[in-house]
Amino acid sequence: MTWDKVYETIDSFALLGENWDSYGAGHLPKEFLEKCKPIVKQLEFMEPPFAAPYCGGFQIEWHLDDCYLEISFDKHTDEILFLKEVNQKFTTRKFTFETFDVEKVKYYILK
Repeated sequence: MTWDKVYETIDSFALLGENWDSYGAGHLPKEFLEKCKPIVKQLEFMEPPFAAPYCGGFQIEWHLDDCYLEISFDKHTDEILFLKEVNQKFTTRKFTFETFDVEKVKYYILK
């Protein structure tokens, strides 16, 4: 996957209607997705991730050897959640659009 494809995938989430997952997931507004893109763009130092919608937002994730990384964007709270799992040990950090710090994310990835 390329980074261009990641952005196309994120754009496609705006086409999902209400209840797209048959469990009540809401629509992801284009404005919300556009707000997320500058944050995602800061992560281009990594390989392109897999992107997937979920009820209330979307996430990007990486499966790297024994490490799983995930960054979730929540449209209801405007929170950005970083999750790292290595050998069933979890590191999580919460950010907002205003407090997101890619240098802290790099630190948590390498830690």
